[in-house]
This record gives sequence, structure tokens and C-alpha cells, in this order.
Amino acid sequence: MIAAISKEITDLVNAGCFKAVSIPTNRSAIPSRLVLKVKYRADGKYDKHKARLVAKGFAAKLGTDFWSTFSPMASLTTARSLLAIAVHYGLPIWHSDIPPAFIKSVIDADTWISFPAGVSLTDAHGKVHPVVKLCRSLYGLKQAPQLFNKELVRFLTSHGFTQTIADTCLFTK
Repeated sequence: MIAAISKEITDLVNAGCFKAVSIPTNRSAIPSRLVLKVKYRADGKYDKHKARLVAKGFAAKLGTDFWSTFSPMASLTTARSLLAIAVHYGLPIWHSDIPPAFIKSVIDADTWISFPAGVSLTDAHGKVHPVVKLCRSLYGLKQAPQLFNKELVRFLTSHGFTQTIADTCLFTK
């Protein structure tokens, strides 16, 4: 698990998720925790140990750490209609996953997190930072789904897709 934790923190640093900036005295950091899991393959054999750093979003303060949380979700009617149309016309259907999806979006409020006990960030000068400023969204933050949705809409529209009025989660091209 130590190697999995090290990999998770290293991957977050490489993704530009944190900035080693001192927290202002009038602010408080959102605590975080590590979620540890043993992953297995479909046949039941061991695959790997997995660690994920998750913010304790319930400690975030509205108006300070985040501004809103709404994120749309596609309706079941839309999903069923698309599948019915694809089946009727014999069209291929693809499914995709976006690995660490929430980390792809830039955070829109000044937010600091404190690492769990035993975890810290050491900068190039050797200074240890138990609290860091977030530059990208993190799992567990209340606004993470909304920030990812904004990033996804930006990406799709920049690639020529048009968001429909009937269901904002449906895009056409």
C-alpha cells in the first residue's frame, strides 16, 4: 500500500494538482484522507493495490471554498432513445472512461487541503508542506462534478459538438 500511496501523490503532483503555497491565516484547510483498495481482475486474481487521495468535502464552506455544486445528468429517456436509435439503424455504440476525471478540471476557488497523517509534499528546497493549495479539482470536493462538467462541455464544443437544448448532457455533431 505504501507504493500505491506514493504513486497516487506522485501522479497528482505530476498532473499539477497542488501548489506549495502557504495558507493565509484567515483560511482553514479542508482535510483529506486516503482511500485504499485491493483491485482484482475479472477472473478473481490479484491485480494491484490502489490508493486515492480524497478531500473531505463536507468540511468545505460555501462562499469560501466553493460557490455552487449543480452538475447536470443525462436523463434515462435520453440514454434509452439514443440506444434505440443506434440499434434500429445498426450503428456502433462506444463507451469510454476518463481516468481520474475530476483531476482534469481546474478549480475555480482558492482552496487548500491538508494531507492525512504521514503524508506531506516536499518542495525543491526541501521544505515540507502538510497543507497545499489545490490547482485542480479533487475527488470528494462538493464542486468537483460541476467543474468536470464545465471542462467536458468546453472540450466537446471546442471539437465541433453542439449542446442540445432538450437535454444539456446530449451533444450532436
